[in-house]
Amino acid sequence: MKVPRRKLIGVLASLSVLAALTAPAARPTFRADPEYLIDTWDTEDGLPAHWPWSIAQTPDGYLWLGLLEGLVRFDGVKFNLFDKSSLPQLPDSAVLKVHLDRSGNLWVGTVKGVVVRTGADWREVALPGTNNNRGNYVVHTLAERANGDLLLTTLDGGVLEYRAGQFHPLPPPPGKTNTSYVGCADDAGNWWVAQHEFVGKWDGQRWVETVSLADTPNLAPGQVYCAAGRAGRLWLLLGTELRQYRGGTETQRTLLPGLRGEVLELLEDSGGNVWICTLGSGLWQVSSKGLVRHWSRSDGLGDNSVVSAFEDRERNVWVGTGRDGLKRFKERTFHSLLTVTDRLTFARFALAASPTGGMCIASWGQGLWGANAEGVTKVPLPEPLHAASISALSLLVDRSGCLWLGAMTNGFWRVEGQDARWMPIDDSGKSAVHALFEDSHGRIWMGGGQSVCVFEAGKMRSLGPTQGLPVGSVNAFA
Repeated sequence: MKVPRRKLIGVLASLSVLAALTAPAARPTFRADPEYLIDTWDTEDGLPAHWPWSIAQTPDGYLWLGLLEGLVRFDGVKFNLFDKSSLPQLPDSAVLKVHLDRSGNLWVGTVKGVVVRTGADWREVALPGTNNNRGNYVVHTLAERANGDLLLTTLDGGVLEYRAGQFHPLPPPPGKTNTSYVGCADDAGNWWVAQHEFVGKWDGQRWVETVSLADTPNLAPGQVYCAAGRAGRLWLLLGTELRQYRGGTETQRTLLPGLRGEVLELLEDSGGNVWICTLGSGLWQVSSKGLVRHWSRSDGLGDNSVVSAFEDRERNVWVGTGRDGLKRFKERTFHSLLTVTDRLTFARFALAASPTGGMCIASWGQGLWGANAEGVTKVPLPEPLHAASISALSLLVDRSGCLWLGAMTNGFWRVEGQDARWMPIDDSGKSAVHALFEDSHGRIWMGGGQSVCVFEAGKMRSLGPTQGLPVGSVNAFA
């Protein structure tokens, strides 16, 4: 099938952008974090300015950043800045919000209005007067519900709904006047707005209070935030409390006693972790298991002012900071359990899963170790198998709990409880045991030389070239 040239160029361009976004940043990766690798792109790497207020990703793979200096497109290597001089459709160069809707259109909110990109075309969207008719179009938040309608809130307290191709002002919510609201949509399609004096939803005719703030007095502007989550969840931050709602009912509450300052973004990623960006209090995360983490200047963040967070298609979380550039939190695929600081030398080692969970590790001449969620500990072994003398090439824990150790010499150890027995293999090709395996019938297979041996019902038998096994070393079974 012939692929149209235009489509092929588009696919290749998208792939090149995705490849570039996986490239490392110019600054060395921060590797001290136990869960994430943290990369940084700053002004010396081409970022036009600090304070990326918002982040989005378009279907072609590009990241888009909102800066006071303009709209930035990032391919993982190069930053391209669009301001009013290069993109006249922008109402103003200062961009505070970017949002990709369900149809793939990129909405850009500035300090003087909104522009939308459909395909390659840019179009400024007319806005009616805000609630106080001051014509203040400083965009604060953009939210979307499942049918594609948008909710826009402005810095002066305006709330506008986009439907049928136009923005329509909604009546002022009964909170503090001339003070911005954060907007979002729940799973039923209801608009929610939140500020420090009112949290409620629009029922189509009026604003209805949904969460009373009577039990959380003395909230300041910026200490309340709402955001739509996944799987029908809605998140509400009230001061130092993060609440989860489903169907309008609170289902979970997490306390964040150290959280201070204004909250600028709240994001639930694809793993169910909630990221909270604050002005002056760093970056917070509440994991899907309810565990709380906090990043600040001392642990890879570089700045305590965090203004935006976004998860890309590769499940990396991008974070915009005030003075330390754009950061990518990439979840670790591999986690180091034993390092040189443990004084263990792993020139050779063997691994085996334990039937009770965790792993067994046979180190080169340094004994047997067990690893699980709690850490790594040394496993005592009975005499005459002295732990320090183990130089195992293969390791197996069978279904009955017996430990098998394939040694450098022609044989193996079988450990059952406190009984350690050395079992030589005279007909295994006079070679070390490189592979151990238990099959579905409970037979133990071992190999390494010019034959394999199988241990069954307490007896050993050999299979080699006479039984049809090709000549050569045996290194693995499955």
